[in-house]
Amino acid sequence: MQTQNKLLVYLMVVLIAITFSLPCAWAGEAQKIKLSLAHIYTPKSWNEMYAVPALFDLVEKQTKGKYILDIAYYPSGTLLASPDIFGGVTKGIADIGWSNPGINRGLFPVMGTLSQPGIAPGENAYANSLTYWEFYSKYKPKEFSDVKVLLWCGVGPGFIRVNGKNTEVKIELKETYSSIEECKADILGMYNIIFMIEKGEFPESMEKETWATFLAGIFRSVRFGISEAHGAGNKGRRPHKKRH
Repeated sequence: MQTQNKLLVYLMVVLIAITFSLPCAWAGEAQKIKLSLAHIYTPKSWNEMYAVPALFDLVEKQTKGKYILDIAYYPSGTLLASPDIFGGVTKGIADIGWSNPGINRGLFPVMGTLSQPGIAPGENAYANSLTYWEFYSKYKPKEFSDVKVLLWCGVGPGFIRVNGKNTEVKIELKETYSSIEECKADILGMYNIIFMIEKGEFPESMEKETWATFLAGIFRSVRFGISEAHGAGNKGRRPHKKRH
């Protein structure tokens, strides 16, 4: 994990240095940098509140306070809609984007090859992330020539065998895949926060705030209706919420 952290910090510092032409020498006074970040998640989600800020905190720690990053977060649908995040970054609407290549099908044919069955069967999410980065670094796909990639965040294995046939989880789940994925992502995000609180890594005071923002996110998502993945994911969680 230490190696992964150094990798992420290095990539992020390089991105910031290239984009904003930061001086190599430090004059002794911290330099504050304002950045806008558009992402695909709901407001106050676990990724916006904890996962992504933790990466920028690493930059400040590794540069020993030379750079203070002031990040303005824009959830999906505020500054940019999810499908428009990549294009928005290339046009300068947002400085940084957090998206999923699958949202823009056909836009990333080279990197998309890693998602084909049997091409890059990952052992776990960490191995998948490294595979994506090594592939990207080696072949430097032109589809990303207009941006500087900070990191690749992979997920766990999606390949399974059904009745002796190699297939993928998303294929077998068919039209329910997206809603189940959103349901899983939100529940796992909440579980991770509570887990970190119980381990003493996060303050106990964070728990009430987390549940409040989680509930607010539900009210926002249900407005999309059950024909949309986020709305359907909330419907799937409803029986569990009623019991608790």
